[in-house]
Amino acid sequence: MELEDSLKSTISTFKEIAAEKGLYFKEQYDIPEELVLLSDETRLRQIVWNLLSNAIKFTEQGGIILAVRARPSTVDPESKVMLITISVRDTGIGIALDKQETIFDDFQQADGSITRKYGGTGLGLSIVTKLCELMDGSIHLSSVENKGAEFTVQIKAQLGEASMLSYRAGTNAARPLSANKSMFILIAEDQPVNAMVAKAFLTHMGHRSEIVDNGALALAAVKANDYDLILMDNHMPKMSGIEATRQIRSLDNPVKARIPIIGLTADAYEETHQE
Repeated sequence: MELEDSLKSTISTFKEIAAEKGLYFKEQYDIPEELVLLSDETRLRQIVWNLLSNAIKFTEQGGIILAVRARPSTVDPESKVMLITISVRDTGIGIALDKQETIFDDFQQADGSITRKYGGTGLGLSIVTKLCELMDGSIHLSSVENKGAEFTVQIKAQLGEASMLSYRAGTNAARPLSANKSMFILIAEDQPVNAMVAKAFLTHMGHRSEIVDNGALALAAVKANDYDLILMDNHMPKMSGIEATRQIRSLDNPVKARIPIIGLTADAYEETHQE
């Protein structure tokens, strides 16, 4: 893979979201020219996705700086191993010193007020930590409360050759996602960043979409419009996604009552999935 190219689609999505929030988004690259790496692109994109998602979610003023650097490993220069360093720095709410040791644990956020205001389950950084471990890497945090945070990931990747890229450019290369049919999609999501991410992806795939932030508004929107699909968050104010789905399925209009609904939740509890 080519490191910068592999991250472009993920980065472009968050640049758009940052612009919508009035935040700056800066990129800094220190990568040797024509560098080709043998690494897991999916895991790498997931790491960057989670870090950028957190940065934008918890930043209301200022912005985000993404820095990517690649250097030969100094441990064994003959091994053709590159050390990849990715850092995401924001000017957001930061993390109190006494919370920094537990922030990477499952289901942990700095405190309950953050969960109430910004949502989420506290799994994002835990997932990043596990992905870093799988890639023989690590993650570190530097933060001052109310001034921002910087997460730095370091992973190792084997050097590849340019000829390896020609295969991907051929007939067997993965093609970008595209829509066979343009759909009109309702996004029911009370967290603005999550909603903007979903909308950006749907727009990129050629679909139209509208956003509502609670189940009651989702139900009203379905009654007033003709959607092809609904993306429904579970935990929303006024009316949950589960209750909104029940009421949609009970509508007198048989077409609207059968609209495909995809539930969106980061809830890890089995009883929630069964509902």
